[in-house]
Amino acid sequence: MNVFDKRPFKFEDFKSAEELESFLYKKFPIGSNCDVAYKDLELAGANCRFVNNKTTKLNDLRKYDYIGWCEYSASWLSWPPKEKYKVIVLGNKDKKIIELSVSKFSGIEF
Repeated sequence: MNVFDKRPFKFEDFKSAEELESFLYKKFPIGSNCDVAYKDLELAGANCRFVNNKTTKLNDLRKYDYIGWCEYSASWLSWPPKEKYKVIVLGNKDKKIIELSVSKFSGIEF
């Protein structure tokens, strides 16, 4: 089945947020192109969107010019079920990565 899977990586392969973060920083080091990271996250199955309006940004995020917010939710068939991953690509006006924010949640959200 993996032969037909064309994703650049699988979120489910990472046991922790730290493991995913380490992988992403190796793949997209600080200073690399934000758009490339954003597109790879989309190709891996994440739902991504840009946060554009400065008034809608959280206070901690106002210092970034580029914010790509990506979320991935594993299926009910995964173990543990319904794991969720959040990756925020944070960059400057030149679309260069300044920071990646990575988190992982397990279980059902209410």
